[in-house]
Amino acid sequence: MIGVIASIVAFYAAGSYVGILSAVPWLISLKNRDAGLIAFLLYVLYASNSVSFQTVYSYASLVRGSAVALATLILLDDVLRVRHIPSRRELASLPFLLLGVLFPESVIVGSLLALAIRLSPNVFMPAVLLGLAAVFAIFRQSLDYAGSAPTQVAVMSAFGIFITFLLFVWKTFKKRELFNS
Repeated sequence: MIGVIASIVAFYAAGSYVGILSAVPWLISLKNRDAGLIAFLLYVLYASNSVSFQTVYSYASLVRGSAVALATLILLDDVLRVRHIPSRRELASLPFLLLGVLFPESVIVGSLLALAIRLSPNVFMPAVLLGLAAVFAIFRQSLDYAGSAPTQVAVMSAFGIFITFLLFVWKTFKKRELFNS
């Protein structure tokens, strides 16, 4: 459910209303997870055509692209989950996601906080995420001029390394068979 809210807000911040359709794969997955995965695939294919970014070398495009990617990742996790009601800890990311209507950076913070709470039960991950949010806030002014490509490559690389780190510490990963009854 957090993924649906994150997708709606992220796509709204990106200038598209296709995020409203994110509820369809989630609702289908309530009845059948395999059908929900197929609906998610169709949703992602349609949503990827509705949002376009001219360049990742501007701060606004970088934030919108990161917010849409993270919200889609959380939606996929919601579709794959057996438990569909968010925990109290996951609801802590909801104010950040709702603030994303006004500040698109807040969608990134809320999405990363939701991922950290889901993937790691300790307090270390949310602290690292708040540090990452501070880095985005600090470098906001230095990412908007034409010669800032090395800085943007560094920020995107750090973001990729961080997501890879999250995946390696994901201890609740279980192998699932597709189309099992």
